[in-house]
Amino acid sequence: MKIQNSLRLIPFLGLAGMAQAQISFSVDYLGSTVSLPSTCPGLPITAGDILTPATGAPCQPASAVIGGLPPPSILIPGGLPAPMGLGIPSVAGCTGVPGGAPCPAELDALSYGRDTIQNSAGTGLQVANIFFSVDEFATGIAGGPFAPNVWSEGVLTGVKDHAADVFSNSLAIPFVPAGPGAPAAAGNKGRIDGDGLASVSGAIYAGLGLHEPRPPMVGPGPRIGDNIDGLDIGPVPVTTAGTTAPVFFSLDGNFADPARGINNLGTAQANGFLPGMVLTQVAGGPPAVYAWPQQLGLDLAGPGTDDLDALALQENAIPGFQPANTGVVPDLILFSVRRGSAVIGMPDSQFGMLICEGDILTVPAAGGATPAIYVAAEWLGLVSNRGLAPAGLFGDELDALDVETSLPLVGQPYCSGDGSLPTPCPCGNFGNPGAGCNNSAGTGGAVLTATGSTVPDTVVLTSSGELPTSTSIFLQGTNLIANGVTFGDGVRCMGGPLRRLYVKNAVAGVVSAPIGAEPSITTRSAALGDILLPGTTRYYQVQYRDPANFCTAALFNASSGYVITW
Repeated sequence: MKIQNSLRLIPFLGLAGMAQAQISFSVDYLGSTVSLPSTCPGLPITAGDILTPATGAPCQPASAVIGGLPPPSILIPGGLPAPMGLGIPSVAGCTGVPGGAPCPAELDALSYGRDTIQNSAGTGLQVANIFFSVDEFATGIAGGPFAPNVWSEGVLTGVKDHAADVFSNSLAIPFVPAGPGAPAAAGNKGRIDGDGLASVSGAIYAGLGLHEPRPPMVGPGPRIGDNIDGLDIGPVPVTTAGTTAPVFFSLDGNFADPARGINNLGTAQANGFLPGMVLTQVAGGPPAVYAWPQQLGLDLAGPGTDDLDALALQENAIPGFQPANTGVVPDLILFSVRRGSAVIGMPDSQFGMLICEGDILTVPAAGGATPAIYVAAEWLGLVSNRGLAPAGLFGDELDALDVETSLPLVGQPYCSGDGSLPTPCPCGNFGNPGAGCNNSAGTGGAVLTATGSTVPDTVVLTSSGELPTSTSIFLQGTNLIANGVTFGDGVRCMGGPLRRLYVKNAVAGVVSAPIGAEPSITTRSAALGDILLPGTTRYYQVQYRDPANFCTAALFNASSGYVITW
């Protein structure tokens, strides 16, 4: 579309390569997109589906673009059994029910467990590390300095586009947890627009194909615009065969929304769950509980009294939720709670501050306590009602959340089975850019990454994109084979003595080593006769089992490679 000079064109900034970032999201049941035919596969959209912009390959993850878009595509249907969907029993019965009509099919929060939270501990958060959405009642702090923002796109300026937009923190947060003392300059900036068209405020930025505006309205009935309810930015673990890794989500509760003056749908209770639970899909059946409300400091006033409303999760690839002090690398979780939750107004366990619906929370500082505030609403340019009388006064509600910080990297990748090597993948089974050769599950190949530091040795190797439970061998080589050699269904680019550092099984296609009490790479290498002195370079790949005879007669494949100088 032609953009007039008077418009403020807002680049889609934040993460590196953000303009190509895959985006998945859900919408609430009141919005006008609900029941519209999805662009792909053409089925009516429900509030229990995970959606993506209709800007890429049919029914595949895509990115936001500027300009008018068709309705979103359904990426992961809420009502279909896993791996094709989330397996939420009540959602299928709500297909075709128009927006605003109560039917228990609302997905409240979303994460794929790959949010990179870890390195923010003690080092703070940079600009555009936190992505979030708000509902139609939010105002934002007046006159924020980085328009477009919640204030400029919000209700008090008359624009009312903010409920379908995504914002990020516009000021670095130098320490976390971040409670009292947010500076006056703290704020937020619009990063993704609902419809991708010019706002009344004059701003235009990449959109999702949703409807705007969304004026605040009290009482039942459909709304004329949409409200984002769940959000994830980044690679989505889904192929044409369904999900390839866990999806983590929550469902809404049944207590009253004091701003809208109506009860929420009670999707959680309708399916035998609680709205403070984090759930995950189970192949062929209904979802399972991943984290219980009590582990998060919720439902202290009784079952179902709190509703987890936004979610960011860094999962450790070990089944189940492991908070700190369990003997393994912990799962890191951030969340918010919905307006009307009983925990709102209680002192948090970190600062003793009153909890608000715009705060980003984490697990309690002590067992049996309330959640701890991780980032207070004021740091995000959101209004809180902290310290104000509750009668008729509500803070801005944080409706969806994604946290994207960069884990400290060590070394660099090499040896991709994407056609960039002189030695091709043996059956033309090229993988995705930067990945190893493709496998029988069609994941696009396994990718090996490394995080941590070499001094002291805290390096952790992670291979993702394998088959769900593949036996995986972490190999270390001494020599580079620049052209690569055929290795099973893949390509290997290292030689010399190959040492088997760790042998483990993948969980949902992901495996990491070392974790927990496992010996470090330098310790394990020394035990195998290879002492890694400073300046030593070693090469790493993961050999993983692929029992399907889809390529060569070999029953294994290889990840991409990683090279580290110790």
